Amino acid sequence: MINITPFSSKVIKLDAYLDYVPFVSSATNLAKLFFHVVEPYTRSFLKESKINSNHYFNYLHTSDVKRSVILLVPFIGNVYIAMSDYQSALIVDSLEEIASQMDKTTEDLNLVLLEAACHGSLKSLYRLGLRYLVANKIEDGRLYIRFAAAKGHIGAGEFLQKIEQNKQS
Repeated sequence: MINITPFSSKVIKLDAYLDYVPFVSSATNLAKLFFHVVEPYTRSFLKESKINSNHYFNYLHTSDVKRSVILLVPFIGNVYIAMSDYQSALIVDSLEEIASQMDKTTEDLNLVLLEAACHGSLKSLYRLGLRYLVANKIEDGRLYIRFAAAKGHIGAGEFLQKIEQNKQS
C-alpha cells in the first residue's frame, strides 16, 4: 500500500511546477537523476515494504530520466518541456473527449484510455485500472491504479488505501 500523505502530494505537485523554473529545475532534476543512480543500492539496505509504501519514493522511481536530463539545461530545457507538455495536454484532451463519446462497454475504450495514459493522463490511467478491476482482471487493474497513485493521482491513492483497509478488517 502506498502511504499518501497531504505533504507528499504537495511535494510532488511542487516538483511538477518547478520543472518550468530555470536553474531550480536543473537542481531538482539533478537530484532525481542521482536518485536513479543510487536507487538500486538503497533497496539493498532498506526494507522493500518501506520503499514500496513511500509515496515520494514511488514518484521518483517512476520519473522519466529523459525528461530529467533535458531539464538540466536551463531555459532551453524548460521551454522544450513546456512545449512538449502542452502538446501532450492537447492530445490528452482530444483523447478524453473521444473516450467520453464512446460506448462504455467496448474494448476500444481501453485502447483510447491507454493512449491518453501514455501521453501523461493520470485520470485515464486510473479509469483504465478501474475498468480492468470491473472486468475481473485484478492484477492489471491494481497495477494501473498503483502506477497512477505513484505518479500523484489522489483518487487512485485513496482507492488503494480503501482496498488495504478492507483487507485488514
